[in-house]
Amino acid sequence: MIEFNLHLGADRRFGKTHSGLHITSATLTGNPSLAEIDRRYRHGMQLDLIDWRTLVDRTQSGAENRRHTQYQLLPVSIAVFEMRVGDLNDPYLEYYLGNLPYELRGFNNCKLTGKTLSDKVRQCSALALQVSPDDPIAKTWSMCPARSLSAMLAVERFESARGLNAAMRPHWDALWSAAQLPIWTWMEGPCGQSVSPNR
Repeated sequence: MIEFNLHLGADRRFGKTHSGLHITSATLTGNPSLAEIDRRYRHGMQLDLIDWRTLVDRTQSGAENRRHTQYQLLPVSIAVFEMRVGDLNDPYLEYYLGNLPYELRGFNNCKLTGKTLSDKVRQCSALALQVSPDDPIAKTWSMCPARSLSAMLAVERFESARGLNAAMRPHWDALWSAAQLPIWTWMEGPCGQSVSPNR
């Protein structure tokens, strides 16, 4: 793991506090969990739910504020959405819908529930896939399927690890690429202070 801080307008003489960019870059050698997951994947081994959660948590962090990466993760989010158990009674459907472009959800005065809400998630996802991330319209959208993907692996039930592997393995390249992206976060701290990524 490589970490460094870039403080803007820093004044080390007086120890003033400034806003700064904190950058964390994942590497194979710096993250044993990711390295082991990558090794098992490339040897054709089955990954369990914990493996996928570990990878997707890092993927979500890498995908934040990156439109093209979010688009690349939309298909895997859709695939995992279809693997859930208890679709119609899922209390997280509104959250998944909220991570899709507002402009695609339509306007409805009645509260969507059950199958109607689940179908709306599918409909909006399919519509988003039809638009290129470079389209001027898409550039105005706010879309975070990586957040939905992370939430699904954390709270949903699945029939089997084998089925989850079948859904996610075809999207390995998109997941792994996002997991390797640097994380940029704004931090507050004294100039020159080493900031923990957990802070």
